[in-house]
Amino acid sequence: MTFPAPPSNPKEPCWLYSRLPMLEGLIPHFAHFSVIKRGKLWLLWTTGACLLVALALMVISGLFMALVYTPTETHAFTSVEDIMRRLPSGWFLRLLHQGGVFVLFIALYCHLGRGLWHGSYKIPRELTWLSGWTLFCGFLAIAFAGYCLPWGQLSYWAATVSKNALDAVPFPSGGFGTWIFGAASFEDAGNPSAATVSLQRLFIFHFAGALFMLLLVAFHILCVHGLGMRRTNPEPGEVGCCHRPSTKEKKKEKTGSCRSSSHCGQPNRRLPFYPYFVVNDIIGVILLLLLLFTIASFLPHWVSETENLLPANPMRTPSNIHPPWYLAPFFAILRAVPSEILGLFSVLLAVCSIALLPWLDRSPKTEMSERGILKLFFALFIAAFAGLCFAGLKPPSTNLLWLARLCLGWWLIYAYAILPFFAWKERENKRKAQGLKEKIQ
Repeated sequence: MTFPAPPSNPKEPCWLYSRLPMLEGLIPHFAHFSVIKRGKLWLLWTTGACLLVALALMVISGLFMALVYTPTETHAFTSVEDIMRRLPSGWFLRLLHQGGVFVLFIALYCHLGRGLWHGSYKIPRELTWLSGWTLFCGFLAIAFAGYCLPWGQLSYWAATVSKNALDAVPFPSGGFGTWIFGAASFEDAGNPSAATVSLQRLFIFHFAGALFMLLLVAFHILCVHGLGMRRTNPEPGEVGCCHRPSTKEKKKEKTGSCRSSSHCGQPNRRLPFYPYFVVNDIIGVILLLLLLFTIASFLPHWVSETENLLPANPMRTPSNIHPPWYLAPFFAILRAVPSEILGLFSVLLAVCSIALLPWLDRSPKTEMSERGILKLFFALFIAAFAGLCFAGLKPPSTNLLWLARLCLGWWLIYAYAILPFFAWKERENKRKAQGLKEKIQ
């Protein structure tokens, strides 16, 4: 990868920069943007690039499929069949699109988990975190709309269950779900095109929403390059310092000190993004593409539901109505709460807890690795999310119902009680330590 060379005459601007002056500062900024040196788990830091590539692949493949897809009740399923069976390489195009959603959410959840562990939501990165949270919610909504578009058995019943749940929210037209989907029922005798109206709305939202996500991704990258991905000026001896304290130094002084002979106390060694971290991102993207092409070519059952290969039939209810795995935790929450309105409120509480982390966790400590027993609670929080995912994919039962309730309870307790309490204790400890240090001096 090479960047435009400077002109032979210093007074003469580069050809590209003279046509697009804004690139004169933008390209060097991205090339020389300093990044903290990554540790052994450097592959987790490539998830951002993987997300961008997966989104681009899905937009491109979706544009081609949109030329053939017909969002009507009678032709939605058959148009998808035409893509798979009659369009040249259409089967690969659609499986690439489905597999893209699969790998995108793997990268997205890894990206989110990494941000939670490293405290990427800490002040002053609230705007970066909120833009990422908006992307997360947008991807969930767009993926659900795309899941309904084939209008197979599971697509139909997923749309029906979601509409009925949203109808619990009062709205002038009869219910929030009716307002969103455009019909009180997909099988309304007085309105034979009710399902068609819903499919057209879902298709427009899925298509336009994906393009809007590209703009939001650009804003998110702008925020990241403005403030960095995590704390950029750590104290000597803290996580992020280039010279980590030895075990003996940790015992002598809890705050730690610089281990080098010069005791420089400088922040962690920072390297330019190009070429050091570009190579890492390329490796991560190659691994993602290998997984994606393997799924599309050899493992299509990973991203396809057998029940959804049948056309929608309102007279035949599937034995296990469930969404894809990336939506399963939120479906498990809805199913675990007896009341529909309380279930929606619980989902809202759970999702909003992620957005509110910059204000719920105001601890002076950034990395989860330096926060003692809170690491165990964080691991239990991740386990609770996995438990909700498992419960949402399986047929309903009493044991899974209580498992989902237990996991939901821990999620809310961790976010709204445990995390703020530990943050308060750590602020108090730092204040006392500073007061003691001032008295000694």
